[in-house]
Amino acid sequence: DKLPFTNAGTVSSSDVFTMRPVPSIYLEPEAPRRARWAWAEGPITPFKQFSYLYAEANATPPTGMRSAPPLGGLGSGTVELRADGSLRSWTIENASPAGSAKTGLLDEAAFGYRLGGAPARLLRTHPPAGLPGVEGIRFSGATPFTRLAPTDSALPAGANLRLYGRSRWRLGDRSA
Repeated sequence: DKLPFTNAGTVSSSDVFTMRPVPSIYLEPEAPRRARWAWAEGPITPFKQFSYLYAEANATPPTGMRSAPPLGGLGSGTVELRADGSLRSWTIENASPAGSAKTGLLDEAAFGYRLGGAPARLLRTHPPAGLPGVEGIRFSGATPFTRLAPTDSALPAGANLRLYGRSRWRLGDRSA
């Protein structure tokens, strides 16, 4: 690929992820009741518990699983295209990612593909129950771009399938 990224990782359909509590000083909740930083609500306490995504055996998950570049425009809301193909951290209230309520995961939102006469598949390593997904995805991302490249034995030989996400939002550009 001609577009280089320093942030990259691979997610497999056999990967197992769990949410585990982690003591944290600063939190940005996924769905705050009001647009405020978590540490600014009430008296400041040394630590709060936050559920954080981990891979098996307390390992850090592949790059792009906990967070990915936000796609969207300034004041238009954003969504993150994560390394497993899921669309997460939706901010649909026309506010910044840090100051608005977020919808964690809309499992029904997905990208799919169909090549030749093969059955259609979702570009997800962990698709909703009953829907076929891909065996793996190579993730690359750096603001304002995200790139997903499926790895799957069902892809025809020589297929070079990529999904790119690009945000119009750029630092210092008020017209984006």
